Amino acid sequence: MNNKMKVLHLLKAREFVMESVLIPKIVEGQALIKFQYGMLCGTDYPKYIDNCLDVSAPLPYGMPLHECVGQVIESKITNLQPSTMVLAMPNNELGLAEYFIASQERIVSLLD
Repeated sequence: MNNKMKVLHLLKAREFVMESVLIPKIVEGQALIKFQYGMLCGTDYPKYIDNCLDVSAPLPYGMPLHECVGQVIESKITNLQPSTMVLAMPNNELGLAEYFIASQERIVSLLD
């Protein structure tokens, strides 16, 4: 695996650009997940149109998307193995990326 990934960056209201950044590193209790599907939530839209009280554009790389499905690439979570398909909420809503990090309490395995 390359050490870079593609990520969307919301520079201003309704304007994403694709950038290349380093793949994030995980720590104990986290997993690195390869993005496959994302679900938009009503809380994402105000950030996209730059009408949110919490944050304003430009947003951090990969924000705003926090409901994702993907495959575990690397795991520092007991009983969560690489290649497992998961439903996960990326840390800090940074799901608009080729890879994202999710903490143990924000991951549900889709296959048992």
